[in-house]
Amino acid sequence: MNFQRKSEAECLLICKLNPCQSIKDILLCRESADSHVLTCVVRDSGQMHSDSTLLRVQISDISDSPPVFLGIPYSLAVSDSTPVGTAVFKVDASDPDIGDTLTFRLQPANTFFSIVEATGSLMVIKTLDTAPTTFTVSIVANDGKFDTKVNIAVTVYQDDGI
Repeated sequence: MNFQRKSEAECLLICKLNPCQSIKDILLCRESADSHVLTCVVRDSGQMHSDSTLLRVQISDISDSPPVFLGIPYSLAVSDSTPVGTAVFKVDASDPDIGDTLTFRLQPANTFFSIVEATGSLMVIKTLDTAPTTFTVSIVANDGKFDTKVNIAVTVYQDDGI
């Protein structure tokens, strides 16, 4: 039995199935298409007679792709007089898997910033007047299965109120 997948570009994916194989042996990825049309062709052993039918296969998604940060590299310049509780940055990340919810965390924890787990907003938690002039904040996005890490180059500048 042959299964053929015809794409809009008329490319063929052919998988020969022996009697002991199953359709699960065909690699179909939801990120490339959420449904496929397979042509099922049945031939007798002498190749004299055949028949075919179309099968539409809907693909369910699994968490098989890690989160991706968008717009990187990230850098941040923040005043040393920024009030505690101020959101100074928001990371942007996505995940191609359906139903995955991203959460964010700092790794390692940071003395001057925290992150809102659900939104990726970076918040000031301690006055920055004692912070180093430059340092790195590392943020991890998690989709429930995979972690992806990004670094933010932070520059703290002195604000003399001018």
